[in-house]
Amino acid sequence: MNKKTVLQLLREAVEQKAGRKMNTPKDFDFLSERIFEEIHERVSPTTLKRIWGYLRYDNTPRPTSLSPLAVYVGYEGWEHFLESAEKRYGHLPEEPEAEGPIDETGISLPKETESLNRKSSHKSLFLTAAALLLSAVLFFIIWSFQKSTKAPEEQTLRKGEQSYATMDDCLKLFGITTDKKKHYQPIPHLNNIYVWCPTYHHPVWQNDGDSTQLLPTITEHWTPDPELNIPQVQVNLYRSRAYMKAIANHELRLTFMRGIIDTTYTFLGVYRLSPRSNEDSIVWERIAEECNLNNLGLLEQLIPTPIPTNLRAEDDSLFRYNY
Repeated sequence: MNKKTVLQLLREAVEQKAGRKMNTPKDFDFLSERIFEEIHERVSPTTLKRIWGYLRYDNTPRPTSLSPLAVYVGYEGWEHFLESAEKRYGHLPEEPEAEGPIDETGISLPKETESLNRKSSHKSLFLTAAALLLSAVLFFIIWSFQKSTKAPEEQTLRKGEQSYATMDDCLKLFGITTDKKKHYQPIPHLNNIYVWCPTYHHPVWQNDGDSTQLLPTITEHWTPDPELNIPQVQVNLYRSRAYMKAIANHELRLTFMRGIIDTTYTFLGVYRLSPRSNEDSIVWERIAEECNLNNLGLLEQLIPTPIPTNLRAEDDSLFRYNY
């Protein structure tokens, strides 16, 4: 009997005490924990796999790795286990020089087996590399397809979720770069749809509403600066003209409100004229909380037919105060 046979005896003794064969990674995890609970010494599952030949290991396991197993089955260590085996089975000769490679259990293999193993190993590596390459190609194809068919999430504006530092940042979302009357700009190539960037509680236009609900309605009440000394008759005239224009256009307003949350412009939704509007106060009501920037043309379906009105081309400079 040689030492490799004794190693097999030790493995069998350990399996008998553990109550299971070491056949799977979970078995070695289980054994590692049982050894630690029993003798308070840690033997890693990887070391155990090498001792059992579950992992390829060309060297004979070291006594320092075998001693915890011997202690686990009731011996003082690996040397004590060897002495016990000698007494029971006779003297253990020195191990002969290996004629071939060492397999996972520490037993030498014939040279023709070495050649077969080498060829098998090369074939396995080639198949593994081919499988990884195929997986990478398939992953890239699937990723590219999903990217091309899925609309980017950031292209959808949602009530209260997006804020922008400046008015220009809001307008650029729609390709608007003009500096004229910036607070209220038509979206290019769309009829009666505007970007509106008012200020909450503006001193001239008021822009009031329920801030706790992020303004389901926005009420405009034009009140000029008292220092302008505009007669009340003219004030009433401009209020009336603003109301009539709103009725005639029946606009949709994509609204970014400054000051409703902080100093930035927060997207509040899509608004149109409310039936509650009158010549004194124009009320805008929210009809949509989201806006897909990739499909702005769909908003045109929400626009009612404009009501014809007879408006004179008068100077509307008083309406150009910054909202």
